Amino acid sequence: MIAKREDLETLQGEPARFLVSMPDGRVKCGRFCANCAARLWGEPVKFPQLFVLRPGTFDTPLAHPPFGDIWTRSACPWVAFTNGPRFEGQPEDPLALVRAWQGQTQT
Repeated sequence: MIAKREDLETLQGEPARFLVSMPDGRVKCGRFCANCAARLWGEPVKFPQLFVLRPGTFDTPLAHPPFGDIWTRSACPWVAFTNGPRFEGQPEDPLALVRAWQGQTQT
Protein backbone atom coordinates (compact mmCIF):
# COMPACT_ATOMS: atom_id res chain seq x y z
CA MET A 1 0.00 0.00 0.00
CA ILE A 2 1.76 3.14 -1.21
CA ALA A 3 1.25 6.33 0.78
CA LYS A 4 2.90 9.69 1.37
CA ARG A 5 5.68 9.76 3.96
CA GLU A 6 4.04 12.72 5.70
CA ASP A 7 1.01 10.54 6.47
CA LEU A 8 3.03 7.96 8.41
CA GLU A 9 2.79 8.08 12.18
CA THR A 10 4.42 5.54 14.49
CA LEU A 11 2.30 5.19 17.60
CA GLN A 12 4.48 2.89 19.66
CA GLY A 13 8.12 1.85 19.71
CA GLU A 14 10.91 2.68 17.30
CA PRO A 15 11.03 0.47 14.20
CA ALA A 16 14.48 -0.81 13.24
CA ARG A 17 15.85 -0.13 9.75
CA PHE A 18 17.01 -2.72 7.25
CA LEU A 19 19.07 -2.38 4.06
CA VAL A 20 19.38 -5.15 1.48
CA SER A 21 21.69 -5.03 -1.55
CA MET A 22 19.99 -6.70 -4.50
CA PRO A 23 21.91 -8.71 -7.16
CA ASP A 24 21.17 -6.02 -9.78
CA GLY A 25 22.80 -3.32 -7.60
CA ARG A 26 19.63 -1.77 -6.22
CA VAL A 27 19.30 -1.23 -2.48
CA LYS A 28 16.03 -1.99 -0.74
CA CYS A 29 15.39 -0.46 2.64
CA GLY A 30 12.57 -0.30 5.10
CA ARG A 31 11.54 -0.73 8.72
CA PHE A 32 10.67 -3.71 10.88
CA CYS A 33 9.53 -4.31 14.45
CA ALA A 34 12.62 -4.58 16.67
CA ASN A 35 10.73 -6.93 19.02
CA CYS A 36 9.19 -9.50 16.66
CA ALA A 37 11.04 -8.78 13.36
CA ALA A 38 7.79 -8.28 11.38
CA ARG A 39 8.39 -6.11 8.31
CA LEU A 40 6.31 -2.94 8.58
CA TRP A 41 7.03 -0.79 5.52
CA GLY A 42 9.44 -0.23 2.67
CA GLU A 43 11.22 3.05 1.94
CA PRO A 44 11.74 3.47 -1.83
CA VAL A 45 15.20 4.94 -2.41
CA LYS A 46 14.11 6.73 -5.62
CA PHE A 47 10.96 8.14 -4.01
CA PRO A 48 11.78 9.24 -0.45
CA GLN A 49 8.44 11.10 -0.20
CA LEU A 50 6.63 7.72 -0.19
CA PHE A 51 6.53 4.57 1.88
CA VAL A 52 5.11 1.13 1.07
CA LEU A 53 3.07 -0.13 3.99
CA ARG A 54 2.45 -3.84 4.54
CA PRO A 55 -1.36 -4.15 4.77
CA GLY A 56 -0.98 -7.28 6.91
CA THR A 57 0.26 -5.06 9.73
CA PHE A 58 -3.17 -3.42 10.15
CA ASP A 59 -5.28 -4.41 13.16
CA THR A 60 -8.31 -4.30 10.84
CA PRO A 61 -7.04 -5.16 7.33
CA LEU A 62 -10.54 -5.39 5.82
CA ALA A 63 -11.07 -1.71 6.61
CA HIS A 64 -8.61 -0.93 3.79
CA PRO A 65 -9.59 -3.08 0.78
CA PRO A 66 -7.56 -2.92 -2.45
CA PHE A 67 -8.73 -0.29 -4.91
CA GLY A 68 -6.41 -0.91 -7.85
CA ASP A 69 -3.98 -3.42 -9.32
CA ILE A 70 -0.34 -3.40 -10.41
CA TRP A 71 1.75 -5.97 -12.31
CA THR A 72 -1.39 -7.24 -14.05
CA ARG A 73 0.60 -8.40 -17.08
CA SER A 74 1.97 -11.34 -15.07
CA ALA A 75 -1.23 -12.17 -13.15
CA CYS A 76 -2.53 -15.72 -13.16
CA PRO A 77 -5.74 -16.19 -15.18
CA TRP A 78 -7.80 -16.81 -12.04
CA VAL A 79 -6.94 -13.45 -10.41
CA ALA A 80 -9.95 -11.18 -9.87
CA PHE A 81 -9.02 -7.54 -10.42
CA THR A 82 -10.61 -4.59 -8.66
CA ASN A 83 -12.67 -1.97 -10.52
CA GLY A 84 -9.96 0.61 -9.87
CA PRO A 85 -6.89 1.61 -11.89
CA ARG A 86 -4.76 -1.12 -13.45
CA PHE A 87 -1.09 -1.05 -14.34
CA GLU A 88 0.50 -3.81 -16.42
CA GLY A 89 3.79 -3.33 -14.58
CA GLN A 90 5.35 -1.03 -12.03
CA PRO A 91 4.04 2.52 -12.65
CA GLU A 92 6.84 4.88 -13.65
CA ASP A 93 5.33 7.45 -11.31
CA PRO A 94 4.28 5.78 -8.04
CA LEU A 95 2.42 8.96 -7.13
CA ALA A 96 -0.10 7.91 -9.79
CA LEU A 97 -1.32 5.30 -7.29
CA VAL A 98 -1.54 7.86 -4.50
CA ARG A 99 -3.50 10.26 -6.73
CA ALA A 100 -5.84 7.46 -7.85
CA TRP A 101 -6.50 6.48 -4.23
CA GLN A 102 -7.08 10.10 -3.21
CA GLY A 103 -9.56 10.52 -6.06
CA GLN A 104 -11.42 7.41 -4.96
CA THR A 105 -11.65 8.46 -1.31
CA GLN A 106 -12.75 12.03 -2.05
CA THR A 107 -15.74 11.16 -4.22
